[in-house]
Amino acid sequence: TFGYVNGEVESFSLLISPFEFYQQLQAASEHRWLYLHLETQTEIICLDKVVKIEVTPPFPELEEGGSIQDVLRVTALQRAARH
Repeated sequence: TFGYVNGEVESFSLLISPFEFYQQLQAASEHRWLYLHLETQTEIICLDKVVKIEVTPPFPELEEGGSIQDVLRVTALQRAARH
């Protein structure tokens, strides 16, 4: 799932492993464009406009700088329950 600076969100189902996706993303970051070839079209994503990328399932083997393991997401409902 890609989250863009304008607030839009777009999801894709990739037929590669999360680690393979990470490798492709690393290669694409040099050119700032990611090409996703779908059955009927090609999506071209400007990485400068992406503020968040969610990958499911996770790939904890990624341990580059800035990687934090064992993180839990806290939702607004969970925060409200604590107060």
